[in-house]
Amino acid sequence: MVESRENLTPEQRERNRRRRRVLLWVLGTTVLLLLAIIVSQQLWLWTVIRPDTASDTLVLYALSTLNFVAFVVFLFIFVRNLLKLRREREERQLGSKVKTRLLVYFISISFLPITAMAVFSYLFLNRSLEKWFNPLPEEIQGQCAAPECRGRGHRVPGGVAL
Repeated sequence: MVESRENLTPEQRERNRRRRRVLLWVLGTTVLLLLAIIVSQQLWLWTVIRPDTASDTLVLYALSTLNFVAFVVFLFIFVRNLLKLRREREERQLGSKVKTRLLVYFISISFLPITAMAVFSYLFLNRSLEKWFNPLPEEIQGQCAAPECRGRGHRVPGGVAL
């Protein structure tokens, strides 16, 4: 692989650098855009997505299933790489100790965003559930407190007749 890099002309090297730069900018912009969307949803600037129709429910189900399948696939790839690394360590192949150290460092570093995502999703789920189910009792109480309900013997949850 190193030899193929040395055989590149300066124009090809510059083109590869430009491609990497453009790719980094595109990925960075995408990450910032997604982060902005997530933050705006948390700050109640947008309404929470509610599945109004059966097709919306199916789309959310499909996305959840896709997320789970991707998780399982990446888990298998990760376990396979761990097993390969273990075999390399047992065979004392050149570079296996460095690979192990790098793997340990990267796994330990990756726990920080994983923890942040877990906390964020827990808070987001709680807020969503509160938004979905909290207005319902308030709306029912408001409807029962309306003038057309009075005198009909309707009771509010506290047991007081209106």
